[in-house]
Amino acid sequence: MHVYSQRGAWMSKAAHQTLAQLEQSSVKKIAVIRHAALGDMLLTRPFLIEIRKYFPNAQITLSVVSHYQNGIPYDLIDHLHVACGNDQREISRFKQLSKMRELGEQDIIFDVAATPRSKILCFVSKARLKIGFPYKITQRWLYDATILRTAFKFEAELMQDMLHLLGHVCEFPPRFAMPGEAVSRDRPFILYFTGSSKPEKCWPLERFTQLVAEMASLYKDTDHLLLEGRANWESIDPILDKLRDLDNVHGLKNLDLEQMTAYVKGAQVLVSNDTGVRHLAIASETPTLGIFFDDYPFRYWPRYGLHDIAFNPDASIPSVVVLSEKLQRILTRLRNK
Repeated sequence: MHVYSQRGAWMSKAAHQTLAQLEQSSVKKIAVIRHAALGDMLLTRPFLIEIRKYFPNAQITLSVVSHYQNGIPYDLIDHLHVACGNDQREISRFKQLSKMRELGEQDIIFDVAATPRSKILCFVSKARLKIGFPYKITQRWLYDATILRTAFKFEAELMQDMLHLLGHVCEFPPRFAMPGEAVSRDRPFILYFTGSSKPEKCWPLERFTQLVAEMASLYKDTDHLLLEGRANWESIDPILDKLRDLDNVHGLKNLDLEQMTAYVKGAQVLVSNDTGVRHLAIASETPTLGIFFDDYPFRYWPRYGLHDIAFNPDASIPSVVVLSEKLQRILTRLRNK
């Protein structure tokens, strides 16, 4: 295999020699370490698809962590390895290491987690080649080759640079092939998700209420569906109570992942905070309008398709006016297609 260790990549001399003697057809076992919650797990799908294309004879093992198992792409892997997570801290260190070693010897390991736990797993596991994408260049000693990670590029694309390093040309835009069927409804609908993993990442409910009320008035032939999360701060009742007189505003509660996927796939557009639900929409090729104000958006912002964000350079909370204008622009483009 030819090596393309250009600027932005690093590879050891030993790795150069290993790759020079390695043929794609001879790679039989590949492990991908992805210890991540739902959203980041979904962004791994294009990377797994490209691995399968470039190494057609390889068995793919995905290593996850026990406390994060939502959205595992069973359809894209051959084996699953589960490392002990935060929910199994009572287990002895010896048993945790034994569980890590169950990953087994691999031809290539891709560490696309870059967490302390994934680095330990990578260190104790045997492989002909270990490739990672750490944030710090000083951490490259853990691997045979690295792509320096950045928060200024969409992560689904950044992961694919690890395959570009090996000479593979990945599809663009990334292909997610998200399984599931869109829900069937009599009327088109816009989906709104008001929650997030932390209360401080949530756009204020009063602003969501104003936005939904305005859009429900502008688009009377469209249903406006509010998707409720699991945490107590993700309740949609305050919005529904204030908008109960609007007959095209409704709530969706207690949906499992399969049901949520069906609604996301069927939506005209999803309006959401920075959450796994938004990544689910991206993976489902549903247009998204993301709301960012506590973090820089580029890591989770696809710069293709009908994906937009509301973000102020000073990191202040975006206004209802900004969200309304951007959402109307997406809907206009959809109807003109």
